[in-house]
Amino acid sequence: DYEAARSQYSTALDPFDATNMSTTTQVIDDQPDQLSIEGSLLKKGDPDYEAARTKNFAQNAHNRQNSNTCSSSCHPALIAIVKTILDIQKCLHYANKHGMTVTVRTGGHNWFGCFLREDGLLIDMGQFRSLEIDAATETCTVGPAVLGQDLNEAASKYGLCFSAGHCVGVPLGGFLLGGGFGWFFPYFGYAAEHILEATIVRPDGEVITCSDENNVDWMYLVRGSASGFPGVVVSFKLRLAKLPKIVRSKTDIYPMEELANLVRTLDAHIQNHPKLVQKCELNLSLACTPPPLAQAIKPSKIVMLGFTCFADTEEEFQSMVEPIAKLPGLGEPCLVGKFEDKSFKELSDMLEPAYPPGQKWIARALCYESRKMHEINWETVQVTFQE
Repeated sequence: DYEAARSQYSTALDPFDATNMSTTTQVIDDQPDQLSIEGSLLKKGDPDYEAARTKNFAQNAHNRQNSNTCSSSCHPALIAIVKTILDIQKCLHYANKHGMTVTVRTGGHNWFGCFLREDGLLIDMGQFRSLEIDAATETCTVGPAVLGQDLNEAASKYGLCFSAGHCVGVPLGGFLLGGGFGWFFPYFGYAAEHILEATIVRPDGEVITCSDENNVDWMYLVRGSASGFPGVVVSFKLRLAKLPKIVRSKTDIYPMEELANLVRTLDAHIQNHPKLVQKCELNLSLACTPPPLAQAIKPSKIVMLGFTCFADTEEEFQSMVEPIAKLPGLGEPCLVGKFEDKSFKELSDMLEPAYPPGQKWIARALCYESRKMHEINWETVQVTFQE
């Protein structure tokens, strides 16, 4: 069955079947401006085209030079901001008829614009923002454009939560399809593991629902195929979790010169307290000193060490805090934070200043094969950042 599976969506799609559409459609003409949808349709040269094309990604990240690959230099022939399933079906039919590559974007929270293809058709799912909480079953049904912080704000009213993305402005669609590395990952696991069902428009226009019992092959793809997913998800049914009674966070700041020592100390500390990372998330960030802190902190480049812990009792929280109250072998921090109660939305809000809208310009990554922090040359990381 290998060849059949390999080529399933690499050739032209089957002729479009109008009976698969939710309502009767009109005839779609050959010209781009004749593609009629309830949502908005933008083409090259339209006043709002460029703003829609570059929404929320790094406009000049020079990671790829070939204009025919996923790169910020790519310009889709059409951007369809769809509002209904019928809109999506029309777009898929039109793209199939004209031999166009189709890509899908929910929010565009992406550094390199992997949703762009030269002369392709980009389906923007930003209008699919339905949200319904079923407190009795501790589940929710959401559109792909629902933001993680909005889901948690709604779920918290019922004492529930979801391990959504860390940053503000991350919709659930791409986050879930990419696996979903969210808050308290060691405890909750990948967010995709909590997908119960997904409703999908297939490339041939058929609408199906997949789960662990139905259309299982599609369910497998929903959990982690990311930008390679061969369809359009219009809704997810998710399993929610009980909201922890205590969620607290603090940030300590160290001079950049402490980076290598800090990471190695943390690594050793985690080895001695393996349960610490199960309910305490540690975030290490390298940053230039924010202007509001410039008078209080002398170094211009700093290491920000964030602790976010959750617990069901005060005793449990205190048992987690004690091991990190004073990390041995470290120099004096520039600033010591205090634990404060936080909602999931407030946790995301804390990261917002680090990613101001329209300011994602250049991304540089250092990649390591080893998952062990003590094997990484942190002096190299420090020098690279300072440069």
